Amino acid sequence: MTAKEYLSQIHYLNLKINYLKKQIEDYQVQMRRISSADFDSIRIDKSPSLEAPFIKPMEKLSEAEDKLKVELINLKNLKNEIIKTINKVEDEEYRILLKYRYIHHCSFREIAIKMYVSETSIRRRHNEALSMIILTKPL
Repeated sequence: MTAKEYLSQIHYLNLKINYLKKQIEDYQVQMRRISSADFDSIRIDKSPSLEAPFIKPMEKLSEAEDKLKVELINLKNLKNEIIKTINKVEDEEYRILLKYRYIHHCSFREIAIKMYVSETSIRRRHNEALSMIILTKPL
């Protein structure tokens, strides 16, 4: 795993967490929705379901909430680990750049504005900063 891939893990874990949050919202909507009996259509299923219509979404909601809790803990731990790795870079400017990019998810343009340098310089410095990242953990 490259330094860039290692540092980008936070971004992908955030995407996963946002997807779980969206799923939870969808399950909550499904639970609130009450379907009415449709007497006009022909019934094909001969065995009626004895469960309330909100039971399955409620079970899925509970599972999704449990997964979300686990992923939030994983995100916190991963952020702490990556911050420790970034803090090992000797140059303060490179540490700031890496934190803006990988912890705060800023674009190169946003970082350039915050650090008062050109976007091209930020891209170059970013590559230099990545080369200073030392991955101690076998990945």
